[in-house]
Amino acid sequence: MAKTIVLFNPSASRYGGYVGVPLGLLAVSRELDKNNFNINIYSSWADKDYQEKILHDCKEGICFGVTSMT
Repeated sequence: MAKTIVLFNPSASRYGGYVGVPLGLLAVSRELDKNNFNINIYSSWADKDYQEKILHDCKEGICFGVTSMT
């Protein structure tokens, strides 16, 4: 069974927020990739149906990670 990690970058605000590559998730995924994990990264601004995709991938996933902004 493949080791799948699901990573999510939510919008920082309901009015928008950062629109770009989730650099923090890319940095984390680099190390996971070196260790042969399958990594799925979703962003609320880039993936319109991100909720369905995340729920589907988490059924087989071993970990779910979320970014946050304070």
